[in-house]
Parts: sequence; structure tokens; C-alpha cells
Amino acid sequence: MSMALVAKPLACEVAAYSEEELDELLEANGRIISVRDPENIAPALIQRLRDKVRSSRGVNRSRAVDLCQVAARLQDLSDNVEQSTQRQPGPPTPPLPTQQEQDLEDLLAEIEAYPALVEAGGRPPYPFHLLDKIFHHPEQYLEDPQYHDIVLFWRGRVLHEEEKTPLCACQLLRWNRFRRLQHIIRERSVRSEWTLISAAD
Repeated sequence: MSMALVAKPLACEVAAYSEEELDELLEANGRIISVRDPENIAPALIQRLRDKVRSSRGVNRSRAVDLCQVAARLQDLSDNVEQSTQRQPGPPTPPLPTQQEQDLEDLLAEIEAYPALVEAGGRPPYPFHLLDKIFHHPEQYLEDPQYHDIVLFWRGRVLHEEEKTPLCACQLLRWNRFRRLQHIIRERSVRSEWTLISAAD
């Protein structure tokens, strides 16, 4: 029976091979067996192959490697992997918003967060009438002793003119997290800081 590299056999077919047929298959395929259904390889076949490898080690410890055959096998594997991982293209990715669109979105978030922060019992970092000015030009309030620390806390030490930070929205997120932590502490006994932090997230 000639075992050329025409088509991969099924695992059950290889398991039914006689020792001579199995030897011929191993020799024809460079001591590598590839089957169409590797998930169906029986443990008995694996053991037969292990026994063949162990017995051949004593007889023939080393042999020449055909690098062209290795390269061809690697290319086949690579092609198979590429084919199996190709996906149908999804819908096109929408373009990223422009800086103006992002600033407008952040400003709207800030406008919505201000009353939400007050309603949640938090204290806004500045009066509502300064919202637009502080949002667009926070660096101007670094000289004001009343807002200097607030702007530095939320914006950090680096103030980029093009980067806007919704201070109330950030404060609302922190305020809500603080309230969850308070609730957890009051409802249960917390024994470690990590338990508290993970429960609040």
C-alpha cells in the first residue's frame, strides 16, 4: 500500500494500519503523521507511535533532515493557520471624532455631571457660572488661590491647551465610588483594604 502525501487519512484509518503500513506511512511523511481529525486520535494509537519512536531510537539515533521538506511542511501549516483564522470583514470602523467633537462631548458630559453631582450629595469644584471658562481654559485658574489646587488635582501638573478635562464628571465618578465604599463599610465588616477596593469596583 503506497502512502503518498495525497490526502490526510482519518485517525481511525491510521489506527487500523498494520505495523508495516504504519512504518510505511511514517517513512513517507518524514516520521510525522497528520490526520484530518486530530481530535479523534485514540490513546492506543498514540501509545503505538510512542513505542515506535522508542524502539527506533536504539536503532537509528540520528538521520539527515531534508530542509526543503521541513520548509514545505511549515509553509503548509502556515497556510492552514492563515485560512482558518481569516474572518469575514466586519462593518468599517467609524472615524475617530475630531478634537472639537470630543471637546463638545466632554463639555456636554460636564454640563450633565454638574447637577448630577449636586443631586448625589457631592460638592462641585466650582460654581456653575464658571463651568465653560474652567472647562476651556483651566490654566487661567492656576493663579486663583481658590481654584489652583482643584485644577492641579484634576488636570495634573501638565496642562495642555488642547486637552479638556470634565472636572465635575471626574469628581462625580469619584464621589459615586466613595459612596459605594461607604455603603460597603456600613453594611459589612471589611477586614482588608483589597476586599474593600474590589467590592467597590
